[in-house]
Amino acid sequence: MGDLSNNFSNREFKCRCGCDRYRPQVVAKSLVWALQILRDHFKKPIIVHSGHRCEEYNRTIPGSKKTSQHIVGKAADIHIEGVDPRDIARAASEIKSFKNGGIGCYSWGVHLDIRKQNLGRPVCWATKGMGWSKKNRQNNRRVPNRTPRTKAIAKMALLCWVAISVLGCAPRGLVATQRGFYAAIAPEYIRYVNQDAALQDWERQLRMNTIRAWDRSLRSQEK
Repeated sequence: MGDLSNNFSNREFKCRCGCDRYRPQVVAKSLVWALQILRDHFKKPIIVHSGHRCEEYNRTIPGSKKTSQHIVGKAADIHIEGVDPRDIARAASEIKSFKNGGIGCYSWGVHLDIRKQNLGRPVCWATKGMGWSKKNRQNNRRVPNRTPRTKAIAKMALLCWVAISVLGCAPRGLVATQRGFYAAIAPEYIRYVNQDAALQDWERQLRMNTIRAWDRSLRSQEK
């Protein structure tokens, strides 16, 4: 009997550097409850490799980022003896808390977190040969979940920017004003870009260039 749930105790999620002796440890209750549902599904003990991490310890983990969900106690690296990590990932993707979170599949086990994406599906990634869904099978990098609609809107924004920058004019028939154009593409396009952190800086620059170029085009047309 655990002190966090039926089968999980606080000590399982403590930072591995031992800083719990002088620093409070953070573990999200919704993460524990979701893991308990997963444990009840397989009816086998879940071994937690890593739960909460302090920032100092997180920097020593290869491949870990400053924005890791482990730092805020919303992630856990786990495995279950005798269960394929891909089966764990598939089962976790059906649990509500993980549907808007992140699921990473590795040969040693699975990373699960409860980040809030508001997409209705998890951000998925897997090492080579450990793909557990059709979208990320045989991939060895993060695979953002992108819908055809967001792809089309992103392509439209890029083509408009190129047309304005190269031709010096706004494509006809798209929108009437600068504000209307940006309002049309911004919500879906920003959501599209937010799914891949590597594109954040590029998206910001593209957004400003698009607005400036469109504004210059409108002013020249008014003259």
